[in-house]
Amino acid sequence: MPSNGNWKPDDEQFWKQLGHQQTGSLPGLNLLLLLLGASIWMIWAVLSVLMVNLGYPFKIDDFFSLIATAGLSAVCMRMASGFVLHHCGTRVAILLNSYLLFIPLYLLWCALGDLKTSLLTFHVVAITTGLGAGLLSQVVGSSYYLFPKKMRPMVQEVPLALSNIGLVLVLVAVPLLVQWPALQHISAEAQTLMYDSSNFSGRVNAGKPIWLTAVVWLPLLLLVPVLWKAHRMPAVAVYDLKQQVQIDWSGLLRSVVLIALIMVLCFALILPELYLSDYLPAAREITIFLAVALVLVFMHWLSSKKTKIAQLQLQVFSNREVHIMALLYLMGMGSLLGFAVSFPLLIKAIFGLVLTADNSIQVNPVSPAVLVYGWLPVVLGLVVRALGSWLAYRTKPEKINQYALAVLFVSALAMAFYAAQAMSGDHPERLFFHFFSWSLVFFIAAGISAGSVMTLAFKVIPGVQMEYAINWIIALATAGAFYIPRMFADHWQSSGPAAVIIGFALFYMLGMMINWYFYLRQKLSVHGG
Repeated sequence: MPSNGNWKPDDEQFWKQLGHQQTGSLPGLNLLLLLLGASIWMIWAVLSVLMVNLGYPFKIDDFFSLIATAGLSAVCMRMASGFVLHHCGTRVAILLNSYLLFIPLYLLWCALGDLKTSLLTFHVVAITTGLGAGLLSQVVGSSYYLFPKKMRPMVQEVPLALSNIGLVLVLVAVPLLVQWPALQHISAEAQTLMYDSSNFSGRVNAGKPIWLTAVVWLPLLLLVPVLWKAHRMPAVAVYDLKQQVQIDWSGLLRSVVLIALIMVLCFALILPELYLSDYLPAAREITIFLAVALVLVFMHWLSSKKTKIAQLQLQVFSNREVHIMALLYLMGMGSLLGFAVSFPLLIKAIFGLVLTADNSIQVNPVSPAVLVYGWLPVVLGLVVRALGSWLAYRTKPEKINQYALAVLFVSALAMAFYAAQAMSGDHPERLFFHFFSWSLVFFIAAGISAGSVMTLAFKVIPGVQMEYAINWIIALATAGAFYIPRMFADHWQSSGPAAVIIGFALFYMLGMMINWYFYLRQKLSVHGG
């Protein structure tokens, strides 16, 4: 790579002679980054079920709260990813976030080796796993600056469409890894299953050993090629599009301080959630509002003048379309994320537990094998997200989104109905097929909605604001990975999961009204009307 000079991807001669050559390996690196990031911050989707089967002394709502804590950290990290990119440049931003992933992997190893590890300790570990979420936004943001304008919609849309692929890998690979005897020599002491478990290949009977600390080997296997490839990617300062010769140590220090503040902030915010939620009815809303507001304050406080990140934020926040897109994307992608990370535990809790005559809860001996099915809805959501984008490009994205929101509304009501019937019946497993079928419809609709909204965003948001606007929209959509499991955690013992899902159905009805008012009732200028 040349030691200096401007990075000019829109210059055809530059792109043919240098740019295309240096970015040729980026698609492979981006895929590894997406797999790596999601396999760490979404790992609680499968860990929660395995911990239930091992007999960890926590309640179901405690496990949902762990998933939510990782989601809260993920929201903050995705908000901060634009800051890190602007202050460190493309290569250092990716490397910083990748090296930081050794922290959650080490803490997971330590915490999962002992059944007596406290719930608060697991919440600290969950906060650090949120570090993996920042990689998606940095992949999208880096692509914006490294590729020509004509390629940007494609190179940004593909990572967004594949953003959940790491969760599929986790749901399929991790249950197999922890039950693979070959890993016993490089894992902590085996733990014995108290209840039946499962994996991609079928049911695993109680009494068999598993090595839970083996969950770290999958991310570590991905981390090695990521670091090797990331050291060879183009290093471009995004604020002036110049190739970096040396590391900007001031920007790197600011970024490290910001990430440290986010970790402390998340810990401070989960304490009221854990201990005061009964006395603070709006604890979820207060938590997410404070998280967003304080991360913005931290970024303004730490921002250097040359990045002009404050001005970029103000331009984006003053655009009404950005906020509408963020809300609509939250309904599609946020629902896909939130229900994807909650879905295996949700199935386990609804169909794997039964209420006895004396109101005690026992494990259902004929419950469905959760981890045999849990990956399928996520795969469908990924596939149809691309379909949603394809349909939106060829028709009107607002119309596709309206249909998708309507299906989300209906399927959520159906899921709530069967969840309520299963929770109150003696044989919940008999209703599993109905619930699962409607959940597949739900995930398909969520994926189509996400794809159509992102297509609409590329049309209604000015190009000069797109990079930071997309970062903001992605970050807020990640709030679904906090809010949805947090709702299940807070209302599992009181209202129950059916009431929570009905609440989300009403949210999708609100989305239909918003989409109709701002886009469907009048012709958009982007369609030539």
